[in-house]
Amino acid sequence: MRAGITLVFLARVLAAQATGPDPKGSIHGTVRDITGLPIPGITIEAVFGAEPSILGASNGFLTRTAGKTAKTQTDRAGEYALTDLAPGNYFLSTERDPESSGYKPVKMDAGEEVTLDLVVPAKPSISGRVFDPNGDPVARAHVWLLTADYRAGVPRQLLNGPQITRQDGAYSFQFGVEANRSYHVFVERNPPVQLPAALDDRQPIEVPTYYPSAIGMDSATPVILQPGEQREKVDIKIATAQFYCIDGKVQGSGRLTIQEAPLTGTQFIRLGGRSGEGGKYHLCGVAPGRYRLLAENASTEFTVSSSDLQHVDLSADPAYVRFQIDFAEPLPARLDPASEATLHQFAALLGLGGAPIDSDLRRLATWAASGNPAPNDSVAALAERLGDSPGHAAAKLASVADQLFPKPLLVNFTLTSLTTGSTARIPASGEIPPDDYLVDFQRFAGTVAYPKELTFNDVRLAGSVLRIAPGATGTLRTVLARDAATIAVTVADTEGKPIPQASVVLIPEGVTSAPDLSRMSVHGMTDQNGSYSSPPLAPGKYRVLAIAQTVRWGVPDDLERVLLVLFQAKAAEAAPKATTQIAVVPVPIY
Repeated sequence: MRAGITLVFLARVLAAQATGPDPKGSIHGTVRDITGLPIPGITIEAVFGAEPSILGASNGFLTRTAGKTAKTQTDRAGEYALTDLAPGNYFLSTERDPESSGYKPVKMDAGEEVTLDLVVPAKPSISGRVFDPNGDPVARAHVWLLTADYRAGVPRQLLNGPQITRQDGAYSFQFGVEANRSYHVFVERNPPVQLPAALDDRQPIEVPTYYPSAIGMDSATPVILQPGEQREKVDIKIATAQFYCIDGKVQGSGRLTIQEAPLTGTQFIRLGGRSGEGGKYHLCGVAPGRYRLLAENASTEFTVSSSDLQHVDLSADPAYVRFQIDFAEPLPARLDPASEATLHQFAALLGLGGAPIDSDLRRLATWAASGNPAPNDSVAALAERLGDSPGHAAAKLASVADQLFPKPLLVNFTLTSLTTGSTARIPASGEIPPDDYLVDFQRFAGTVAYPKELTFNDVRLAGSVLRIAPGATGTLRTVLARDAATIAVTVADTEGKPIPQASVVLIPEGVTSAPDLSRMSVHGMTDQNGSYSSPPLAPGKYRVLAIAQTVRWGVPDDLERVLLVLFQAKAAEAAPKATTQIAVVPVPIY
């Protein structure tokens, strides 16, 4: 009997072995660049199953997969090995593969060792030499790469450098350079100026120079690299130009600077000095071009053409702005007795009130709950006058706000300077420097409200830009509405197959420029079912796109490409308090 049991057990073991998992295999090889040199430290990704889509790339990798993935990095010799792989179809890529190139297919049988050597593009680079006006190389010159970026629709310059030239005038940028992006190569020069009395006696001076030999960014030649391109001979001949003087008056005495207008907000200063008695100043050494004069918290733009300039004056008188938030629909008016007593207590100190819950009291509670100063005073100062602690006082006001303003209605508003790009949260009221500002807002989680109207002194703002003159006073009023719309987007290929991790962008009708696209578009990614649902939107007409490449939403070059394919977008009408359903097929932007 025991022998029979033993035979049955052995038969089961042999059967299990016969039907066990297939032996694992591996893929290995060497990764080299186009010159044949091995590349250490580069990541290799293998995707099991069907070939991945080229949608939704991030940092060079395609994020949509059809199955499990395996990753590894090359060693010092550029060699890699992906081991313990089940048999089947694999698709390989590296972090440097252009998105349009797709994955490399590999069919692996059980236990097979596959050798696959890969050739990848080199990292993009820019190199060249700097020469003086006589054609001789310039050693120890400071060379910079400048590239534009948008923050909430406000352009600013990003800096890479400096690279300091060698004895032969050579420089090279090997890191931080991206393909399909515009760069300006810039040589920093600020030689001393010897000023003759007469304009006709002045000799041209060396000036900061852009590639190839331009004295201003507006006339410079941008450099745009293809993936893996190593651009050489980006040589710069330092330019000379006639220089001129600027005279004027600024408020008070103190430091002032002159910057080239496109470089405002960077470290590059064309001229610097101090105003004298009565705020008067006199600065020399400015070549023809567009500039901005900055002093204290104020600035003004001016243009130099072919003569000295006088009366470039600047007032730094701060503006006083009151910020008011109203709602397009009535809000709840009921409060519990304790909360109503708290609100009246604070209102009495502020000289507010009338009706038990009027608009001023609502604003008081809103600003307190958002952590902002209360109108005309701070919560801490009010608490001191009440003999209470700031934390306890703020908590009591927040409790009031929770009843008056449900969380979905609270937003933070910000002002972004169009001169410097600096951003600050809007207080209840106060002094701000004269400038042009972009008014923007950020929702709390779950917010269903949106800004329906922006006005300053009852005049509607064009493009959400607030222009504040020195010494101005007025009220910036925002009307929030709660009839927000939603757009639900389904992205599928031409065969109707849903595409996960696809890039979706919703563009309000009327957007025709890259800054507006940066600021006003709404974008996101589809889920695993190829679906995307927008946040609360202002009702109106939109254009809907699904894009077959990664879009760098701050990069002007990418935004311009999106604008070029807007004719392929689908129109959608977002109705108040409704969800609009729309299906789209992805389009390439380059």
